[in-house]
Amino acid sequence: MTVQTEAMNSYHSLLFSAGGMWRRKLQISRTRSSRRDSTALAEKTEVLGEDLLQVEKRLELVKQVSHSTHKKLTACLQGQQGVDVEKKSKKLPLTTLAQCMVEGAAVLGDESLLGKMLKLCGETQERLAQELILFELTIERDVVDPLCELAEVEIPNIQKQRKHLAKLVLDMDSARTRYYQSTKSSGLSTNLQPTGAKADHLREEMEEAANRMEICRDQLSADMYSFVAKEIDYASYFQTLIEVAGRVPQKVLGAAAECSSSDQSSSGDLGGETVLWKTIRGALSAQWERYRLPH
Repeated sequence: MTVQTEAMNSYHSLLFSAGGMWRRKLQISRTRSSRRDSTALAEKTEVLGEDLLQVEKRLELVKQVSHSTHKKLTACLQGQQGVDVEKKSKKLPLTTLAQCMVEGAAVLGDESLLGKMLKLCGETQERLAQELILFELTIERDVVDPLCELAEVEIPNIQKQRKHLAKLVLDMDSARTRYYQSTKSSGLSTNLQPTGAKADHLREEMEEAANRMEICRDQLSADMYSFVAKEIDYASYFQTLIEVAGRVPQKVLGAAAECSSSDQSSSGDLGGETVLWKTIRGALSAQWERYRLPH
């Protein structure tokens, strides 16, 4: 009888242990299921209107286009970015070419035909280099830098705020789910609110989460509408690019005309100013096509 009693006790102990283990597993499973339900509820909640959802899609498109344009436009610039005029001029190929021509003119002699032409072309190339530097500085200030700011700062900040709002929505829905679950567990109908310290705490947690979400949503909405309103400013970057690029060839040809007119006193020795000027103007027009921005 003693052996049978001990066996029965062992058997009941095993059953009790197994039952406890299964109860713990069931509790864990219910907890995980509750979390999944909370997450699913949060994912289904949308706090932005249809118009702002369209703005959100446009944000990404504008970011991609601005980033790509900024990259290609930067590749078109010959001078080093972010430096002063003097440093930019030293790195410019046209400046090096101008110095080479002026030095060559000094070697050949200013009175010789070839020397005079080298000196004139060197001075013209120097003026061309200065105009190109001013052009690139204007493009950097009014187009390149604003595009970088738009693609790398303004839009990412709005998108970061959008992600934060999504997290706050998830927190709000999770708090709401916990509160309503406490309502069900208390046996009250959905029209009645549970009482007690725990219920008050859950209700306060739900209200605080909703308030945080609303503050973030309002700020995000204001930033999105501001982005839409500023699209005309973003379009003006490219208008500036067209205007500045269109002015440069005229300035370059004007500089060449000044250099040519300064040598009119010796034009007879060079075979006439008209022929010389036509040659220089044709060469500069062809050369500038290499430096102007692509259409």
